[in-house]
Amino acid sequence: MPSEAPHELQESYRQYQAALKEKNALDFDDLLIKTVHLLKKHPEILDRLPWKYISVDEYQDTNRVQYEIIKLLSKRNNNICIIGDADQAIYAFRGANIQNFLNVGDDFPNVKILQLKNNYRSTPEIIKSARSIIQKNEDRMQVEIESVRDKGGALTICETTDEKTEAEFIVRTIEAYMGGTNRYEIEANNVDDKTDGYIFSDFAVLYRTHLQGKILEETFLKSGIPYQIVGAVPFYDRSEIKDMLAYTRAIYDPNDHEALLRIINKPTRGIGKTTIEKIEKYSLNEGIPFYKACEELDVLPIQDEQKNSLAEFIKLFESFRLKSTEISVSNLLKEIFNITGFKDLYKDKKRQDNIFQLIGFAVQFNELSPREGMKKFIEETAFMTDKDIYDDDKDTVTLLTLHASKGLEFPVVFIAGVEEDLIPYKHGEGEIQESEERRLFYVGMTRAKEKLYLLHTKKRLYFGEKLKVKSSRFLKDIPKEFIENQIHERKKRRIKKSDMDNSQMALW
Repeated sequence: MPSEAPHELQESYRQYQAALKEKNALDFDDLLIKTVHLLKKHPEILDRLPWKYISVDEYQDTNRVQYEIIKLLSKRNNNICIIGDADQAIYAFRGANIQNFLNVGDDFPNVKILQLKNNYRSTPEIIKSARSIIQKNEDRMQVEIESVRDKGGALTICETTDEKTEAEFIVRTIEAYMGGTNRYEIEANNVDDKTDGYIFSDFAVLYRTHLQGKILEETFLKSGIPYQIVGAVPFYDRSEIKDMLAYTRAIYDPNDHEALLRIINKPTRGIGKTTIEKIEKYSLNEGIPFYKACEELDVLPIQDEQKNSLAEFIKLFESFRLKSTEISVSNLLKEIFNITGFKDLYKDKKRQDNIFQLIGFAVQFNELSPREGMKKFIEETAFMTDKDIYDDDKDTVTLLTLHASKGLEFPVVFIAGVEEDLIPYKHGEGEIQESEERRLFYVGMTRAKEKLYLLHTKKRLYFGEKLKVKSSRFLKDIPKEFIENQIHERKKRRIKKSDMDNSQMALW
């Protein structure tokens, strides 16, 4: 912690570090920082490492600490292979430094650079258009990517009235590709020339911010087209999942204060905020862990009613601790779901399905001993990300942010909101990081294999007010020869009831 940091922040940092030490734990940053400290303080460890060759993928996304580790590990033999693409460096907000990649020749003087220039994913029109966007950046390696695919169709740039019309255009276009799936087929045009064996999972809708996903989801829901949203509310951030995981963490380690605080009164059992604060104060005064303080019922300064509730919780908790040594982690999760009251608390089918999905994930650890299986399960779920939520086995349209799309590919891609202050994105009153935003747009464009739609609106809802917006400056960089322009406005006409009856309502 820098000495110039505010006193309150320094104190919070000291308390946080003390809590980690008490739990004998490391956070994610510690895993990196302490590795650097270890290798610098004890360089002899490097001589004992068995690795002769080192390969680093996605090197453009490394931060300063990761860079230091790579330099230290490669110091002994200088046998290192770095793979990356400076044009896909889109994680500056996470601390990634593109200069780590661009300066590779300075760090490794004898480096041999091999440029992979052939793109096997996208059509020539998509690659050349994306190249016209990224060439404006100065902080890049000059690599001219070429498509090896046959010529495809032009990119479609579509202007719509507002975000609702934008979402409707996307849905209707997918309807046309699929040959019609529900009531929107009444207005779908040019169906015959687009039905070419597509399935729903061939389509993806990308956007810059999660807020854009709301109107898109509503429109897909009304259309009946199956969809999945990646990263809107990450699976492992859902309350029912966090509750189940907190139980397993606390059972595995009763000194996990955070996990215990989450489950001690969930479902509600009469151990409220005031009672918890009294237990925490007693724990602090006596210098003992929180759970140990809970067990000292005779001396805890709480009411008899709360003591009885706490005693019931301890009895339940200890029964789970015993079972955790006897049964698999998936069966333990079933016991937690059925016995704690979560089954009644989470009556909603979607929430229950999420819990069942978590239990299904845990089955892979059943071949290990109960305690080892639980340990592995906790480790795996601790580092899950948005990418782990994307299910490529589902035949659904995928809705996701540009950041979450990296590494994925789809035959048909729609990018919504290609407008100033969205793409490129403006953070409040701050400056636009144009180079980073160009790279992000480039990544989004190159997710498309066959067809790319770039959409912008005349007006968009911001903070409850419809505001006029301008199309993105990036669209002007795409050569006109690769563009097909469209204008799409909402059609205001009533659909006859007879038409509605004859259409394929909610087929999917």
